Amino acid sequence: MVRTRWDLGQAPAPNMVHLLEAHGVRVFSLPPDSLEVDAFAVWRSGVPFVFLHTLKTVERARFFAAHELGHLVMHAGR
Repeated sequence: MVRTRWDLGQAPAPNMVHLLEAHGVRVFSLPPDSLEVDAFAVWRSGVPFVFLHTLKTVERARFFAAHELGHLVMHAGR
């Protein structure tokens, strides 16, 4: 659904943070001392937010950004 709405085609997604921000998601870094949290997403006043830990590997950060996008899609309007 997201690939269709965002016109991504079937190729690998580009930079996930840039992709999220280009579609109105506000992306922020978690503080370095919160190692037990990889990422989380919330809706506030109709605005989607994703918080990512910056001390993880690039691959993990990419996965968590995509994972949190899934949560935003599943919980939109709640």
